[in-house]
Amino acid sequence: MSHEVIDLTNSIVNIFKRAGFEVSLCDIRSCYDIMAKRGLFSFIVKVLSNVDSFSPEHGTEMRKIAYYFNVFPLIIAYKTKNYSLEEGIVYNRESIPVISIETLEGLLLDELPPLIYSDRGGLYVKIDRERLKEEREKRGLSLGYVADALNISKSTLYEYENMEKGVLLENAIKLEKFFDIPVVKPVSILRKIERDTGEIKLEDLKKALERDVLLKLHHMGFKVVPTEKTPFNAVVKDKEIIITGIGESSSRLLRKRIRIVHEFSMMIEKDAMFIIDSKKNTENIEGMPILSKKELKKIKDIEDIFNLIYSKKID
Repeated sequence: MSHEVIDLTNSIVNIFKRAGFEVSLCDIRSCYDIMAKRGLFSFIVKVLSNVDSFSPEHGTEMRKIAYYFNVFPLIIAYKTKNYSLEEGIVYNRESIPVISIETLEGLLLDELPPLIYSDRGGLYVKIDRERLKEEREKRGLSLGYVADALNISKSTLYEYENMEKGVLLENAIKLEKFFDIPVVKPVSILRKIERDTGEIKLEDLKKALERDVLLKLHHMGFKVVPTEKTPFNAVVKDKEIIITGIGESSSRLLRKRIRIVHEFSMMIEKDAMFIIDSKKNTENIEGMPILSKKELKKIKDIEDIFNLIYSKKID
């Protein structure tokens, strides 16, 4: 991680904390770098200098986390390869909103939401179409009259009044000047994520330990969704979700991963466990229930694994 990204990350953490968010850092290679929670709202944030370096694979994993854990994905960056990100504008990469740190600060600390979003063809806004139509009709103006005055087509103005459609920024400015009222609505960065298709097949997992563990959980009756660029290895579901990490006891990153996953699970209020290749049984590390591969082999059904997790859990 470059010094520029480290400085940006620290500044973002400071903004979230000043706004009353609980914050956890994911300081290993991952699809996200920061998790922030306040009340019912949780964000996972990827921090980049150049947003064009954001990969489709990271996008897939961020959307996967957002879908299963009901959190909002967000990218915060300085620039693209061609220009600096502007304050008050929401950009997009891999169906994930992208903003500058100035936009984040304005939104969280000054209650100034962004009003513009970037899309193919230029800069757009969302307008209050009901208010626009009501104002035109109140003044007794026809669609054709207003369209001619603004130098836009009648069909375009009809769409502005009747469809949830983005309006070119230049046309929105014309509308507000003509009617002398605000019609632009804020752009939300809280984007609902749909489930992705094409999830990883367990048989295709390259690491033998990960493949064996997840296949065992699958055969026990869990729905298992592997993850690749996250601090954990899978989302395991029955009636409840268990965030599942898998690691080798010799790994120098094991304790750091356990700490990150434990903080993540506490913030989203989901159970978590780590399964490691150790021959001896361990109750927990950093408060995280630890299961050995040997213990896992003896477990016959889903209820047994929940009982084992709860017996090792520290509240």
